[in-house]
Amino acid sequence: MRGGLLRALTWIAVVGALVGGAAVLTLFYLLPRADRGASGRASVQGLEGSVRIVRDSYGVPHISAGSSLDAFLALGFAHAQDRFWQMEVLRRTARGTLSELFGRATLPQDRLARTLGLGRDAEAEFERLCQQTRAQLLAYSAGVNGYLEHIRSVRGTAALELRWLGVEPEPWRPADTLALVRLRSWMLGRSLGASLLLDRLVREIGGVASQDFFPTGVPNTTSGTVGTLLRLGRSADDWARGVGMAGPVGSLGFVVSGEHSESGLPLLVNDPHLGFQLPPLFYVAHWRTPDEELGGGTWPGVPVFWTGANQKIAWGQVVLHASVSDLFEETLHPGDPHRYYHGGNWKTAASRLEKLRLRDGAVVEEIEVVTTEHGPLLGSVQPEDPRASSLALRWTGHDERSGLEALLRLQSASGWEEFRAALREFPGPVSTFLYADRAGSIRSQVAGHLPVRAIETGLLPLPGRSRYYDWRGYIEFDQLPSRSGAESPWLVATTRLDDASFKQPVAWLWSAGGAGERLRQLLRQSSRLGLKRVVAMQRETHSARGVAAVARLVKGAAPGPGPGERIQKILLEWDGDTSVGSLGALVHHVFRARLASRLLAARLGEEIAEEVARASEPLPGVVLARFLDRSSPRLGQGYVERALEETWSWLSIQVSSNPRKWSWGRMHRLRLQHDFERLGKGLTGLLGRRLGRGPFPVPGDADSLWTMHHRGVALNEIEVGPAFRYAVDLADVEHAQFGLAGGQSGHPGSLHYDDALGDWLRGRPRTLWMHWIDVSNLEEGVWELRAPSGVEATPAE
Repeated sequence: MRGGLLRALTWIAVVGALVGGAAVLTLFYLLPRADRGASGRASVQGLEGSVRIVRDSYGVPHISAGSSLDAFLALGFAHAQDRFWQMEVLRRTARGTLSELFGRATLPQDRLARTLGLGRDAEAEFERLCQQTRAQLLAYSAGVNGYLEHIRSVRGTAALELRWLGVEPEPWRPADTLALVRLRSWMLGRSLGASLLLDRLVREIGGVASQDFFPTGVPNTTSGTVGTLLRLGRSADDWARGVGMAGPVGSLGFVVSGEHSESGLPLLVNDPHLGFQLPPLFYVAHWRTPDEELGGGTWPGVPVFWTGANQKIAWGQVVLHASVSDLFEETLHPGDPHRYYHGGNWKTAASRLEKLRLRDGAVVEEIEVVTTEHGPLLGSVQPEDPRASSLALRWTGHDERSGLEALLRLQSASGWEEFRAALREFPGPVSTFLYADRAGSIRSQVAGHLPVRAIETGLLPLPGRSRYYDWRGYIEFDQLPSRSGAESPWLVATTRLDDASFKQPVAWLWSAGGAGERLRQLLRQSSRLGLKRVVAMQRETHSARGVAAVARLVKGAAPGPGPGERIQKILLEWDGDTSVGSLGALVHHVFRARLASRLLAARLGEEIAEEVARASEPLPGVVLARFLDRSSPRLGQGYVERALEETWSWLSIQVSSNPRKWSWGRMHRLRLQHDFERLGKGLTGLLGRRLGRGPFPVPGDADSLWTMHHRGVALNEIEVGPAFRYAVDLADVEHAQFGLAGGQSGHPGSLHYDDALGDWLRGRPRTLWMHWIDVSNLEEGVWELRAPSGVEATPAE
């Protein structure tokens, strides 16, 4: 019997491997040859003159164009050429049409996207754009569509994934780009899941008892919603996870003045923390025209350099963990669900019908989106739960502007006044922008819409019937923190706003904070810094806060002789190293996870405790610290001692029975998933496993400068980290440094699909060459774009 079962399992494994292998071979057969070409020519409608796209040995495109609009067009061509599948997934995510690719599994995400109306808002915004921005978006879209037309003429499709699914892409439109900007704002500034989780806690254990779980203060218990709505939060989180923006996305960055740099000019460093995926969200690019030169990190689908430099300034963006949305519980008319009570009157809500389709075009669902003055009701996201139909979402991202115009002005600024003027029009996500220029100035400026609220909501739903709880506008731009190098030789930006002078009431989300503390410590210890040194700081793996937490947790514990005592000894001897070979880092995090699980279960019960424990970092860590700070007998050393003993047992079962084989890298492992793996089912999902990479042992934790966030107590589910790194010396803008967790190309058959990953894992930076002599020496291939009429312009030298 046992032998028969073993043979059956063996055959299943063999068949699975053969099917997966056949799928991969089929996919590579379908790979258009033009996608593999390093050089070529294409005729593109909309060009004012000729353009050259030179790719270097890293696959980075260097665009030489005779005008700014031609540079936008060429960037669109390059984005589509290397990453069109990713662009397609992102625009479908924003517009709520993922199910037309992946079936019923993505219907919850599509419901949320349609309810938010990102695509509708983008269409309306395009009509309001200034003439210059409209021209730039039209040029970019012409470049994307120029590539689509070219690839159809030689093979038939722009991405192997689309060929696999049998889907023909629609032309790219300017509103698609605006929808992606709005999607980014939602993903990086969302708090819907947190609001619903906290609301459930208040309902289950009361306002005072739940205060440890809130970012600030004791919650205002005005809510009347019910815990089953937590599924709404899961839909929002799954939606974010599907496009690589799950968890506590944010950033870390700093600028150093020229007086404290080796070169005599400022240094700028930016680590955007995003979800990991393959290909990564960032795409490195460089363009040059007679009027300007730009280089840095872009996102396919959007012609914006989120962090980078031109010939006069450099910039970076650090997203703040601020709440920019609220839930309002509306009072609906008992006889008409389209009427609601607000400000002493019954009002009629707007409504629209949204049709969700599958790949064959069949309508599988029709949802009605009802919108009050506060925003859309969430019943269209959770149609099976009638309680959701009374919750309205107020979000800053529903305003008229997405921020694209501000970002395009920002990247072309030549000095601080232009840069700051552009930020006045930036709505979100709320961020600290870092700035440095060749004149020696360093600055930081908080920008984005922060709601003025009547009370501190504690992230809980508010009564919609009274105008008292409505937002009172936004905090004025001139009241937002702005700092200069005159105050300090260096300026640090993290997801937390550490500015004692800022007195405005803001609803903040959780933030770990350890990485920022460590960065400031290193900067205080340094005299003069060079680019090599600050790049090394980006990959530092010391967890100072972890060491402090260990001392506070276990120093006074008294486990009996045996495993618990041995775990305690390892923890007390740990020096904070979180490299992949660290024993102490592994034991520290497993111990904290075991202790957090025990304390949460005792406080909340098993079901809710699991929800909190599975929440993205840093919530479980923050809650754990607060529990222990209370020092109540119920949360005393007995829990610590039991957790010490459980840690030994857990490691022996989950890692190895031999403690000599325990190391942080055995548990802390990163997998880069392809979209097929995250979103696909059946053979498509199996194929996605083949197209992903990893798992790889990785260093760091939430409190180290090599910042890695895992999903709650699940240490092997890494969600967020420095998937892109950027550093530049203003004395040598032509040789900025970057790191990319993946590669430039989205084509699995390309050499640049994952070639940057090895350097990223080793913490070894790559150079973004912006000097054309270097580019020529490292040339891997050249694409020449020409207008159909043959009109030529002289490219930039």
